[in-house]
Amino acid sequence: MFVPIHGRSARARLLVLPVVFLATLMVVSCSSDSWRSGALELVEGYEQAATYYMPSRSPVQAEPVETLVAEPDYQGTPLYGSYTIGDGEDNTFSYVLDHQEGSASLFYLDLNNNEDLTDDGDGGWDEVSDATNRITTTLMVPFERGGELPLQFFFYFFNTRDPMELGVLYTRSSSRVGEIRLSGTTYRIAIVENDNNGLFDMKDAEADTILPGIIGFTIDLNGDGEMSSSSGSPENYRLGEAFNVGGKSYEIADVSPRGEWIEFQLAAEEVEPRLYIEVGHTAPSFAQEDCRGNMIELEEYVKDYKVVLLDFWATWCGPCIAELPNVLAVFEEYRDQGFGVLGVSLDLAPDPDNPAEFQKTAEQVRAFMDEMEMDWPTTYDGLYWNNAVSRYYRVNSIPATFLLDSEGKIHYVNVRGEALGEAVKAMLEEAGGQ
Repeated sequence: MFVPIHGRSARARLLVLPVVFLATLMVVSCSSDSWRSGALELVEGYEQAATYYMPSRSPVQAEPVETLVAEPDYQGTPLYGSYTIGDGEDNTFSYVLDHQEGSASLFYLDLNNNEDLTDDGDGGWDEVSDATNRITTTLMVPFERGGELPLQFFFYFFNTRDPMELGVLYTRSSSRVGEIRLSGTTYRIAIVENDNNGLFDMKDAEADTILPGIIGFTIDLNGDGEMSSSSGSPENYRLGEAFNVGGKSYEIADVSPRGEWIEFQLAAEEVEPRLYIEVGHTAPSFAQEDCRGNMIELEEYVKDYKVVLLDFWATWCGPCIAELPNVLAVFEEYRDQGFGVLGVSLDLAPDPDNPAEFQKTAEQVRAFMDEMEMDWPTTYDGLYWNNAVSRYYRVNSIPATFLLDSEGKIHYVNVRGEALGEAVKAMLEEAGGQ
């Protein structure tokens, strides 16, 4: 059960649905019932119109996915994989991870899609570290309509993980940017596709119950010239989410397959303008059961502490687990001075509507927390990225953290590492915790 709480009174509860160069573009209104953007320009860089990305996994295997006509001389163990991008003929891009222990692994990607891996570069990465290797490049992606389109992606590999577990992950690194006129005002907008296949496929997006946000858009509501897609911004939305502009509620009606335009329609239900979830604003309150069946209400929870870390995480999240020892250390150091933690788990129950499956995953989360000595509550609903609190807070990546005072005011967002302890100490001192 999840209840978003508007206002600072627990009695008032209301259930709701949860720069680059830009040429001057014509804004098109289709009809009185729908509004279509002007031509949306393709721009490179995922961060140009979205501060987040949702990587896709490409598994590797011992044999090629498709017949290769030539391969380089490998220095280690060749592991083969592929990416399916676009919907045109031959939309499979093969790659080989020339795997070597440590950071010396090479990555050969068939950029020109001719099944020859010897004419696409030397296999080197743009960035190499002890933990991660990364490269950004452009593929000529085939489409059934409109022909090929140059789309930028970045690819990365964890040196510290078994390549058979994750392969070489990838994500789009481009956006579509333009303008639209809604409620009598022209707004800059940007759209992105997040399943990394180059397609703004409405049917696939609507059918995907695990990741409904595979189409997202950002709108410059406050007219400051920036489109903020941080989790705390009210300017970023996903497919199926209504938004309020000028007192009217809109939703995505259609997107062209390659993203050249987007069309909006009036939403089926009216929604209120979104709240800011940023430093200086009060964190929206909510009530949700934790993985032990206890109802936790944020507004009441923070009153018991001087400082609370609201932590969005999951047992499957590598960066979350990597940060956990630091969270535990800060908790142990300051718990007696008024520091508390409230977790929100994005763990997935295979069938959240099946009580047995729901409880099984809840037990796994509890067991993990007990093993790691996480002595604080964690709310859980088994819905993965559809977690109700996560969607309410517009969380696009984890770990995501908010440091709150006893009144629920946000003082820090996504502070971690050594900075977490320093921030907690400073807040406690300000609150008289020393």
